[in-house]
Amino acid sequence: MLKKMKYPLLCFIGLLWLPSAFAKQCVLTMGYRTSERLPYIQKAPSNDGFYFDLYDKAAKRIGCRLEILRAPKKRILRELEFGRIDFYPNLNYSPKRNKIAHFIANGLPSNQIGISRRQDPEVTDINQLLTRNKTLLIAPGSHIDGGLPKHLSTRQPPEMDIRTAIELILQKSGDFFIYEEASIRYHLTQFPNPEIKIHHKCCVNNNKMYLGFSKMSPYYASEPNADYDRKQPLSPTNQPEKLLVSSKANQFAKSLSRMHQLGITVKLRDLYFNNNQKRYATHVAN
Repeated sequence: MLKKMKYPLLCFIGLLWLPSAFAKQCVLTMGYRTSERLPYIQKAPSNDGFYFDLYDKAAKRIGCRLEILRAPKKRILRELEFGRIDFYPNLNYSPKRNKIAHFIANGLPSNQIGISRRQDPEVTDINQLLTRNKTLLIAPGSHIDGGLPKHLSTRQPPEMDIRTAIELILQKSGDFFIYEEASIRYHLTQFPNPEIKIHHKCCVNNNKMYLGFSKMSPYYASEPNADYDRKQPLSPTNQPEKLLVSSKANQFAKSLSRMHQLGITVKLRDLYFNNNQKRYATHVAN
């Protein structure tokens, strides 16, 4: 009787183990808008680019798989708030966003510069846009470091990338656009435009690039941060809570930090911003 029961019993144990094995599978979901941000990511439905390679490598190093959801940015930020996506790849810090996301450095710098029509005077302070009666173009869901002057004229199209911003500026449907420096320089290297002027000193700079990890994600867990300084303002590096060591969010952060230390992040960035420029230029032209 025992021999007869042996194989059915093993099959039953196997069936019990199978769902638990699948339940433990780690899938990190990154959310991003549908428009392109070359060379970081191509226009949906393609997810090729620096973001995928960076975060896919970091995820695999901790036994996870990366998935990417594309939708308008405002919807993506709502998904982040409710934990339906795990992280947004490049999220500028603000007190409001701090309530829904934990900020993790991805190993890259992030500076903002501005562009305008060639004949416009140099902008060294964003308040000058107000005194000069200029209209600032803003991508949906974007955040300008240092904030915006009260009563500044703004325009916010439903979807906007660098190429669209340049078209609107040249059509005089807007006057100024602020964006990440590396992305603007990459675009203007691929598509030089003598009618566009770069403003290097318009904005708050010397920042790190952070991903925003959802505080509602099943992979997020936190504990009190003994290094928190109540006398200092909240920032990505001064928080009352820190990631729980055993959480997947913390493992992901450590994976990205280790890749930065090993030089993997910089090499990958150089590959996309230097060696692969022709590939992305061809994509945009088509």
